[in-house]
Amino acid sequence: MGRDRNKGEYLIQGPSGKNTFVEVKSPGWEGELSDEERKGGRLRQEKYLAFEGRAVAPWKAIQFAVDKAYKKFATDIPNLLIVADDLFLPLRYDTAIHAEEALYETRNNGCFIDARYANLGGVGVFWIENDGRQIWYEIRLFLNPHALRSTMLPDDIRLGFHGQENPSADRNSTRAAGYPAETPFQRWLREGV
Repeated sequence: MGRDRNKGEYLIQGPSGKNTFVEVKSPGWEGELSDEERKGGRLRQEKYLAFEGRAVAPWKAIQFAVDKAYKKFATDIPNLLIVADDLFLPLRYDTAIHAEEALYETRNNGCFIDARYANLGGVGVFWIENDGRQIWYEIRLFLNPHALRSTMLPDDIRLGFHGQENPSADRNSTRAAGYPAETPFQRWLREGV
């Protein structure tokens, strides 16, 4: 149960036994259409049309999802927002770039540049991969360096999903400000065997 008795999609628990409240948002290509396109009937057409081109800003969908979900995040439990999109240019392409623009860049009023979203421990961008023979799931986890201690993601979630703060700040770091420094054992877990 989230803030003001709002329900999320999941309550997950890693090996640490600590609960994490999860809300999922799925922004779609329909939200990228202009009012003119909507009035013109574009919603009744296929997502991709031959020879159609357009300017897109997928990072804005992350900010929209954070804004829309934020009211659900309580201050007494770790909170995670998962974004599983259906945009014209899906977030799975150049994920770190779009997350950086949405969350960490001051020029875009990034969600994680200050404590405005302190109830949110992190944002995960989720998608399904397929090579024609098998299907698997991918997630990129981006941490909020200004999260309250009580809303920070537990180490097992943060390290298990290779959580990182501001991907361009330090490509080799998974330490977010406010999160405890990584131990050698945690680094071994993150890097794998």
